[in-house]
Amino acid sequence: MAKINKPDLIEIIKAKGEYTTNVDAEKALNSTIEGIKDVLLHGNSIALKGFGSFEVVLKPERSGLVPGTDKTYTKPAHYAPKFSVSGSLVTEVADKVKA
Repeated sequence: MAKINKPDLIEIIKAKGEYTTNVDAEKALNSTIEGIKDVLLHGNSIALKGFGSFEVVLKPERSGLVPGTDKTYTKPAHYAPKFSVSGSLVTEVADKVKA
């Protein structure tokens, strides 16, 4: 399986969205990413039926041990973005992607 980078994704968006130039497809991708970030930065969530949902979750404070030492650390509680894939996308990938 190949790893797709941003220029590859722009080419896919250009074809799927019937954009005439890579510049237009890149604008579409960048505006989508910025829109999602804006929603999350305001503490809101997005649900895209058939794809998944983006949300902000509160991660509790946690402590741990630094590997190879006796030192401990405490990471304070913080908010973090989370993506949950939809069940229908999981099923579609499982049915169509062959290793």
